[in-house]
Amino acid sequence: MKLRIGGKKNDSTDALNVPLRRGSSEDPASAPKKRFRVEPHSLGLRPGINVRRLNQLLDQLDVQTFIAKRRASRKKH
Repeated sequence: MKLRIGGKKNDSTDALNVPLRRGSSEDPASAPKKRFRVEPHSLGLRPGINVRRLNQLLDQLDVQTFIAKRRASRKKH
């Protein structure tokens, strides 16, 4: 597979390696450093709801919904 980069033909390995080398050869000290900051937001959850266990809560609700639908479909038949 041949790719064109900068007007020259390169094989696929060079097509990947050339931009990586260019990026890694830049002086990291010359790059502007902006400190990353996380802005916390209130979720407005009720007391007692553990944010770290929301996936488990969602799984439980999914199971309950599935069981309710199965029971409803069995009553129809």
